[in-house]
Amino acid sequence: MRIVKIILGILLVLLVIYLVTSFFLPSKYNVSRELSMKAPSKQIYAQVIDFQNWEKWSPWLQEDPTMTFQYGEQTAGEGATYSWTSEENGGGKQSIKYASPYDTIKTLIQFDGMDPASGLWTFKTGENGSTMVQWGFSGELGFFSRIFGLFMDGMVGESFEIELANIKYIVESEKFEEVKLEVYRSQLDSMQFYSITENVSMTEISSDFFGKNFSQINAYLGKEMQNSERPPFAIFHEWN
Repeated sequence: MRIVKIILGILLVLLVIYLVTSFFLPSKYNVSRELSMKAPSKQIYAQVIDFQNWEKWSPWLQEDPTMTFQYGEQTAGEGATYSWTSEENGGGKQSIKYASPYDTIKTLIQFDGMDPASGLWTFKTGENGSTMVQWGFSGELGFFSRIFGLFMDGMVGESFEIELANIKYIVESEKFEEVKLEVYRSQLDSMQFYSITENVSMTEISSDFFGKNFSQINAYLGKEMQNSERPPFAIFHEWN
């Protein structure tokens, strides 16, 4: 009976220490890493803004063979989403909430069973065409979980360093040529046209995409399309 009381006393003391310590610990955490890359911000930004690229440089898939990714209807830009499942590390989801081209990307990260965290990418152009890339995330902790904030950097900091190093290797290895286009504005006569409207990611816009839709319009109009004097065209209602 005495041993039980001693054990209960020790547990009570540990609980008091834990509560008192938690009272003085910060309720917020912030973990970030940065790395300079010899590549333009536009090239690096393109690697991050599309979730489908993350499989190429994220260490999670390499370290966890049970992890699988599931992409949403949109994979790039504001509104893009993806989720993951893992037998070893659990699941979660992430979405892009804000994107300022070649400058900033903000995401919302939700780990199963945990409060959401905010992810932040920044791309700052430096000297000689280099770019300083910073990747980090922050969030708030409940009173009883503040102790985990002490270990957050050690839990994810190394992964951030690996991700940045992998991106650096990719962008510095691939050839990047910026294409400059001249844009002209002209006034056209009013006309009737037939169209198919779709929401697509930047990676899906290709000759196959246009060919598929133009073929459907052609089949719908039949001879009327054959007698048209105007070439097919596309209207981009929104571009981000």
